[in-house]
Amino acid sequence: MRAKDMIEAVETETKPIFTNETERCLYLAGLGRWDEAHEFVEKLPEPASTWIHASLHRQEGDLANAKYWYLKVDKRVPKSSVSFIDEWKEIVKELLT
Repeated sequence: MRAKDMIEAVETETKPIFTNETERCLYLAGLGRWDEAHEFVEKLPEPASTWIHASLHRQEGDLANAKYWYLKVDKRVPKSSVSFIDEWKEIVKELLT
């Protein structure tokens, strides 16, 4: 799946056909369905899982846990002015090229 297709699917809340679990996890995360996305994230390959995991804990509001995962994937914690959905789009664009 291409990044633009994933973003459009989330924006229209249209469930796409997933070709892998990373896509499913990103879709759930984009919809704000933290618990469901978190169930998938631990089964995903690295480094995708680590970055998504960090973002999910940021969305949850558990910044201490999020910082751990951001450090593990060598990413900076986004500034508070960066919305979750903006960060999610950045992740999607990098992982689904």
